[in-house]
Amino acid sequence: MSHDEEGFHIPTDDSYLLRFLRAKKYDVKRSFKCIKSYYGLKSTYPQMFSNVPSDIKELLEKNFLYLTMNRGFNGEGVLIFLLGQVDENLLTVEDLFKAGVLTADIGVETEISQVCGSSLIFDFKDVTLKKLAYISTPKCLSLLVKGLQVKIKSKNFS
Repeated sequence: MSHDEEGFHIPTDDSYLLRFLRAKKYDVKRSFKCIKSYYGLKSTYPQMFSNVPSDIKELLEKNFLYLTMNRGFNGEGVLIFLLGQVDENLLTVEDLFKAGVLTADIGVETEISQVCGSSLIFDFKDVTLKKLAYISTPKCLSLLVKGLQVKIKSKNFS
């Protein structure tokens, strides 16, 4: 995939490209692979990446996702998913991912987040097997793992 390929048009300003370079410790090949993966998902699932904060305000008010104000021990941003708060009758897996992507995109705008990465905390309190099966579809897991342009420092499942 290259800049000349149809449908592959990315911002080329330095600040945008630095997000990917910092996330991959300035390894150009790994950064380009991350860009390809991110934009591959954007082209496959455009409905999940075309949001602005006002589009998902209602989702964020469901209180299942928090970007903490305080950073982790190594300077990383901390994103908490309260999976027990998810009502699978009201929210789709796509809704969860939309909220996560937008929150991660906002969180990665600062240089410190790009350098130090992020920690994801998945709180499974009050999660039933039915809910776990609902939120752990292959599509959802693929989007989570491949779709973020951030350096994941840790994942905590509690």
